[in-house]
Amino acid sequence: MTDMCSRRHLATSILAGSFLLVTGCGGVPTQAPSANEPEPGRMAIVYWVPNSNTLSDGSLYVRELDSATHVPSGTDRLIGMGSDFWPVETHRQSLEPAWQVVGATAQGTEALSVNTTGLIAARWTSATANRQVTAMAPDGTVAYGPAGDGVSAIAPNGSPSTYKLPPVKPGTPTVDGAPIKAPPGWGGAGSAAAILYGADAHLIVAEHNGVNARLVDVSANSGADLLSYSFVEGMASGPDGMLYVLAWDESLTTNPYVFLVVDPASWSIKRAVRTPINPHAGYSQVGTLTMEATSAGILLYVTYGSTGPGATPHSLLLELPYGANSTSVIPTTDTLGSRMQLGADGEVRFFGGPARDRVTAYDPVSGTLAQTSASGLFAPSGSYVVAVFA
Repeated sequence: MTDMCSRRHLATSILAGSFLLVTGCGGVPTQAPSANEPEPGRMAIVYWVPNSNTLSDGSLYVRELDSATHVPSGTDRLIGMGSDFWPVETHRQSLEPAWQVVGATAQGTEALSVNTTGLIAARWTSATANRQVTAMAPDGTVAYGPAGDGVSAIAPNGSPSTYKLPPVKPGTPTVDGAPIKAPPGWGGAGSAAAILYGADAHLIVAEHNGVNARLVDVSANSGADLLSYSFVEGMASGPDGMLYVLAWDESLTTNPYVFLVVDPASWSIKRAVRTPINPHAGYSQVGTLTMEATSAGILLYVTYGSTGPGATPHSLLLELPYGANSTSVIPTTDTLGSRMQLGADGEVRFFGGPARDRVTAYDPVSGTLAQTSASGLFAPSGSYVVAVFA
């Protein structure tokens, strides 16, 4: 799952200008993924129970179910305390070698392991990491984007690596030709907006600075500018070998989000596909944004509109089939949830937010949206599902 790294994150995560540099132990992983699931035959539901004291952290639990029957295989496990948890994903159509979530805890941003068998990803903490900018490699290495430090990674054995990023082309933020009063750092060196490990296990980073963006292959020390694209909102790697970068040129209020289909071998943009999402027109207050690379195409799920107490934001589900020049809208309801996650079984599941403990599965091959699960089936009634590993 790749989620929105929006302007509110950018203002606090601008990097100092630097050239590519690798420090610390370990390198970028290149080994092939394991054929073994973290929990064979099981799916794991990670859910959050809010504390009755709203000033205190909630509790995070894991419920393991039989993948076929959905019957619980044991007692729910408490794995941590905190809030705002997100799954760490591969951002491509492949099996996660380990299951991990990351959230806000007393330690800052902290990663917690979900599976108890197979490969266990290393636990890590960061005072400044963006919880929505993470990625897992085929060998279980996890990369994340701490503010001001480029990109960091930690191997399953605990060996850390730090990658400094080259600066994004500077500029002056403007909208419709007029300079705007932007937060400090906008138009400067840039910050990590999205990261993933490509099909060849290369670590790829998308940076932005509110004026321009840049793609960087950390492993190969190569990359390309995405000039005039103010922000990168998400990125995924398709089974066709292409990178799908969701970008936005905010310099004109008429510009919507676009999918840039990029060949990582040549860094050429093969296609630019417009979406209907324009935060200046009809899609104000973009909230959560998640992208998944399915067997049929790239899915983009966006919530937008009011997010105040008691309000249910609107939702939009788009599909960009591989090779297509336009997106299509898949009908949904606003109660479907706040995020989606692709499972190793090929299905996409929607959950979180207004869906609370309910989960809805979508088959991207048949285009079938299943009936939403009954309350209490996947998680206790009143709780919030934050990740589904299946």
